[in-house]
Amino acid sequence: MVLTSPMHPDTVLRRAPALTVRIPSATETIIEHGGGVVHCGAHALAVLEAFAQPTRVADAVDRLHARASGAQDWMDLTSTVAQLHRAGVLVDDASRASAPAALGWESMSLHVRILSDRTRTSRFLEGVARVVRPGDVVVDIGTGTGVLAVAAARAGAGRVYAIEEDEIAEAAKAMFRANGVSDRVTLIRGRSTQVELPQRADVLLCELIGDDALGEALLEIVADARRRLLRPGARVLPARLSILGVPLQVPADVLLRRSLAGETPDRWREWYGMDFSPFAAMAGEGPVVFYLPPQEARDWRSLTDPVTLAKLDLQSLEETAIDASAVAVARTDGVVSGVLVYFELEVAPGIRLTTAPAAADPGNHWKTPVWILSRRAPVAPGDRIRVGYRYRAAGGTGAEGVTVDRIP
Repeated sequence: MVLTSPMHPDTVLRRAPALTVRIPSATETIIEHGGGVVHCGAHALAVLEAFAQPTRVADAVDRLHARASGAQDWMDLTSTVAQLHRAGVLVDDASRASAPAALGWESMSLHVRILSDRTRTSRFLEGVARVVRPGDVVVDIGTGTGVLAVAAARAGAGRVYAIEEDEIAEAAKAMFRANGVSDRVTLIRGRSTQVELPQRADVLLCELIGDDALGEALLEIVADARRRLLRPGARVLPARLSILGVPLQVPADVLLRRSLAGETPDRWREWYGMDFSPFAAMAGEGPVVFYLPPQEARDWRSLTDPVTLAKLDLQSLEETAIDASAVAVARTDGVVSGVLVYFELEVAPGIRLTTAPAAADPGNHWKTPVWILSRRAPVAPGDRIRVGYRYRAAGGTGAEGVTVDRIP
């Protein structure tokens, strides 16, 4: 066993709650936790999965060893365990258990932001009231603070199964008691793809929409629930999701701060007196993705109208991979240097949410991904641009990719 962090093989670790995981490329994983950011390789997802529940380091390492494809792969896996432990992403379960309940509830900050987004939460509550019928069996995956489960019980559900794997489940349990629905809501600790229900459900609530609309494994979770947890013809909330893209001329100052292309390495040379060309070369030619509140991009220069990259009906979903493209037509002269990706969500019939920069609610808490392209594309009015969008499941969390090609 190769570990570079001072951990005993019998130490019991568990992944920390409220992690945000992004996968900008096949070889990079970005984990946000407690206000910090950890950059890891491709093995981070396997390590997070190994410590989804309290697990001895030795046992987790043995399981990881079984999936290693060679010596280098094995070294990368074990060094990732050590890296995530040092960063506080993997925490000592014994110390967590002995700490006061309020400690380690970093997940609260996420749910505070969700509940403070009044439009988002209110429209989901409206959707629950519209979709749930008296006597329904409801499953709420990723119940969080339990808000939607409480709403389902109030709408007349006969039984609600609220599934949550993180520590926020304790808050949900208290919410159920405080709001007088604990007799009809059953809390199930665990991952939805690994639990069984005593009966199939009439309604699925699955409010797992992240900044990357599919970044919280929404497709995989819904597809699994439809196969194992739902009755035929079950209603799903949210019902439909569309992913759209807008080719942009990203402001020059943003390009300088966010990418390695163009003048950025030269600017660093001036600032620090060092040659950064080796670093820029090692970064490769893949796109760079960053996230910002959609309202901040309202005045950016869009070169085409938005194009629809994917339309997903979650009530009939079977496929969990997307490889699609759409053709956009330039409306003006410019240089396509990035693509802003946003979503439109049909929570329930007649109830919608969007992260489009021009239409996002002022209190919206979602951020919008912007893909900066390694190859810029000059365009003139009438030029056609093919925008590609790819999503592949990777260890339970999706990897997205956006491409742009000018059509001759």
